[in-house]
Amino acid sequence: MAESCSSCSDKERLDPASLKALEDDIRQLAGHINIAMGQLLGLVERFDRARGWAHWGYSSCAAWLSATSGSSPRAATEQVRVARALAQRPQIKDALGCGELSFSKAAAISKIATEHNEADLVAIASQASPQDTEGMVRDYGRAQGGRARGNQPAPRISLLPLRL
Repeated sequence: MAESCSSCSDKERLDPASLKALEDDIRQLAGHINIAMGQLLGLVERFDRARGWAHWGYSSCAAWLSATSGSSPRAATEQVRVARALAQRPQIKDALGCGELSFSKAAAISKIATEHNEADLVAIASQASPQDTEGMVRDYGRAQGGRARGNQPAPRISLLPLRL
């Protein structure tokens, strides 16, 4: 069906080579953003641990981060949660820090990661879409019946339920 809106004629048309180059640039920049997010979270964790936010009169690191970074309170709270989690999960931290995982994937798997399943989660998330990664985390939580994550060995995670 032909598009009939007036703005449709203004769309830029790219030849396949230019489109591929643009896609490559987007992917490369996204990787740099993931690396920068890993660095940011490391700094946030250190600032939080030092209670730097209290020095400026804020009630929490998330409140300080929201006020100083322009993040919404919800986004800042999630960033602080993930920063704290990554301090305990070096494989997820490294995967985010080298651009292998996005913030979305790292945030999702940090919710269920233990020392027993962290490597499996990183391997799966690095190959899965963010949607599949979040679905796996939800399914894992349901399968665990809401039990706390103690130090007990977690069941092995299978690639079978994921649609890659």
